[in-house]
Amino acid sequence: MDVKRAWMTAVLKAHGHKPTFTDIANLSQQSRVVLDAVDLHFHDLGREPGSRWLERGVDLHTVRDWLGHTSIEQTSTYLAGTVYSGDIGNSLFRAASKTFIPRPRKALRA
Repeated sequence: MDVKRAWMTAVLKAHGHKPTFTDIANLSQQSRVVLDAVDLHFHDLGREPGSRWLERGVDLHTVRDWLGHTSIEQTSTYLAGTVYSGDIGNSLFRAASKTFIPRPRKALRA
C-alpha cells in the first residue's frame, strides 16, 4: 500500500466511511465524493503545526528549518496565516518591548 492510498484510507475511516477502490490506487466515485467533502490534505500535516509554531512566536527561519524548506519564500507561501496569529505576534512584540533595555550610546569622538 502506498502513502497516498494509506492517507485516503485513514481520512475516510476517521470520518466513518469505509473506502472502496476501483483498482490499486483509485477511489470509487462514492469514496471520492466523501473525501472531497472532508477537504483534508496530506500537506495539512505540515501546514497546521507550522502555522501554530508561528503563532506561538517561533521565528520564521526556525519554522523553515523544521519543515525542511529551502527558502523563507517557500515557507511563507506554504503556511496559512490566521487573524489570531497577528494578535499573538503583536502581544509577543509588546511583551518583548517591555523587557528591552536599550544600551546607552557611546559618545561620539570629535
